[in-house]
Amino acid sequence: MMRYIKSLLRKIRGIPTIKVDPIGFIPYKAHEDDACEDLRAADEYDIDPWSITTVKTFMRTEIPKGWFGDVRPRSGISSEGLILTNAAGTIDAGYRGFWYAAFFNATPEKKHIKTGQKIAQVRFVKLDKYHYDYSNKLSESTRGTGGFGSTGSH
Repeated sequence: MMRYIKSLLRKIRGIPTIKVDPIGFIPYKAHEDDACEDLRAADEYDIDPWSITTVKTFMRTEIPKGWFGDVRPRSGISSEGLILTNAAGTIDAGYRGFWYAAFFNATPEKKHIKTGQKIAQVRFVKLDKYHYDYSNKLSESTRGTGGFGSTGSH
């Protein structure tokens, strides 16, 4: 009954429901005011030094149209030398397969990931609509064409 009431409240508040395949861990926040929810490894993995391994999560979702899953690194696993290879991932609303995260082991030691270990985090984001407009002249700005490092190193 409580699950039904919470679902009804989400609909009233306009919060979308993310359908999750019931085979594994549903992501959850460690604290109510956390920005993201943790994703967990579906299996055990050994990641050799200086190599990349793709880690399967327990997530398969149906994300509402107009939304996407924004997968981000976790500071805990990054501090151990495991780097999420594309720094962030996008899960589109139409994707129905299992979610994966590719990690690079940036250490000289083999790293081990346990089943159920928190490996990444996700937040669901509403897409903004926009369009492109051709223009032969862009407006001026204080930054101008300054690129990498142009605003200072510290």
